[in-house]
Formats: sequence, structure tokens, C-alpha cells
Amino acid sequence: MRRACHPLPVFIILVFIIMALMLAGCGLKADPRPKTAAPPEVIRDLIVKDTALGALLEWRLAGDAGQTTGFRVQRAEINQACPTCPQRYVPIASLTRGEAAQKQGGATFRFLDRDARANIAYSWRVSACQDKGGCLDSAPVGREKKE
Repeated sequence: MRRACHPLPVFIILVFIIMALMLAGCGLKADPRPKTAAPPEVIRDLIVKDTALGALLEWRLAGDAGQTTGFRVQRAEINQACPTCPQRYVPIASLTRGEAAQKQGGATFRFLDRDARANIAYSWRVSACQDKGGCLDSAPVGREKKE
């Protein structure tokens, strides 16, 4: 005489498998772009300097960036417990090309981040935007916290 298989243990095993698959999808994710596919460089020579008024960002445009009409500046606080984790950038300014120009017709652009505090490590990036709505991000530039 053959004993029938009870469906409850099979059901419990299936529930554990489904829960394990759902939990495997949780956690911090990296940027959706693959690291090997770099966008064309529009922002060049992005640097940050500490001043008495805040953090001064300066950058130049690549030679083929004539369509750029404005910039979007973003800042992220670097998590000291996990400095290699993906950063969460928040927009802090939108500038026209004229507002960011160091001087009329100049090739160097700047933005003063007056809200940057000296005791916090930050990372910034600048996006070059066109009238058509497309924006390309620069490589990030960072600053260590000051003690």
C-alpha cells in the first residue's frame, strides 16, 4: 500500500523559494548605465575649490558643445560608512549658459554652492542641457570633509 504525499510540505517549500527570490532583489542598486559605456564628454575640467563663501565649481565645455543652453548642478553627500556605494544626487541649481559664464563669451563656467558645509564630504556633477531637453552628466568631482 502506497502512502499519499501531503501537499502542505510542498506548499511550504514553494513559499520559502518564492520569498528567497523576492528578497534577493532588495538592496541598493547601481546606476542603470553600464560602466563601460561612457557618454560623450561635454563638461571638461570640472573642479571644486573651497572658498570663504562656499564650494566654487568651475568647468569648461568640450569643443563640440555648441548646442548647450544651460546647466543643472547636482550634489550628493558622501556616506562615510560606505564611500563606494552609489551616490544619491539632488539638484541644487539650474543655470542658463549666461548665468554660469565667468565673463561674457568666456569659455569657463562657474557656480558657487553656498549651502555646502565644511564638515561634510560632498560629490558634485554638472549636466550640460540643450533646448531639446537632453542633458549629459559630467564625471563627478568630490571634496573631503574638513575637520
